[in-house]
Amino acid sequence: MKKLVAAVLTLSLVFSMAFVAQPIKAADDASAAWKALVKKADKNGFIIKNKVLIRYVGSKKTVKIPKKVKAIAGGAFEVVEGYPAKTRTVIIPGTCKTIRAEAFVFSGLKKIVMKKGVRKLGKRCFADTYLKKIYFPKTVKKIGKQIMETEEGLQGTKIYVYKCSKAAKYFKKAKNKPYGRYKIKYRK
Repeated sequence: MKKLVAAVLTLSLVFSMAFVAQPIKAADDASAAWKALVKKADKNGFIIKNKVLIRYVGSKKTVKIPKKVKAIAGGAFEVVEGYPAKTRTVIIPGTCKTIRAEAFVFSGLKKIVMKKGVRKLGKRCFADTYLKKIYFPKTVKKIGKQIMETEEGLQGTKIYVYKCSKAAKYFKKAKNKPYGRYKIKYRK
């Protein structure tokens, strides 16, 4: 019986040590992946390929996306575990026509300003980002599903739209309304 108990204890110790080691290895892998991304970025922290912003790895509080960018890829501003999100505001120029699905998901941003010219917003493009302010231009013509979906709900978010714009109509429909406390503000 003592040998059986000793064997069970030994096995449980081995398994617990294996599971404890996993997060350390995962953190090391994430750190290596982040360092590889930083090496690919330009001096301002942008990784741009074929006029698509693939990733931002810089540390500025306010980021102005370069005018040469025509689209923003999914996950471009997603926060990587272990690297604090320093960026709070993103300004998207009108030359950027498309924001792809989940481009700003889990980004930690507080404010997004889309300039006149932005046309397409992909599905869940701002999901799980607890913005305080977001500005939609009149030029937006196509909006994907659940663009501002969150698990806990928005808290005090101000959504700026133009009356009679596609964005204003989008947020009026019950199925498109974000969960939580937010206010729709009409721009002049």
